[in-house]
Amino acid sequence: MRGFPGPTASSTRAAAGSPTIHLPGGPEQRERDRAFAAEDPLTHHDWLYSHDIHDAEQAVAMSPG
Repeated sequence: MRGFPGPTASSTRAAAGSPTIHLPGGPEQRERDRAFAAEDPLTHHDWLYSHDIHDAEQAVAMSPG
């Protein structure tokens, strides 16, 4: 069982998405918006929203040391 990825994973993913998210107005930005509109907005964040604190607590309690 692996623990919650925490702020490091969140920061890394945010920085990786930065060039796509922060586009100036224009054709690239409109194309990005069309692509986003066609997606489930939570799909890219399932790693974050699927975290179960109770599973993580149990894994920590069962780990040695």
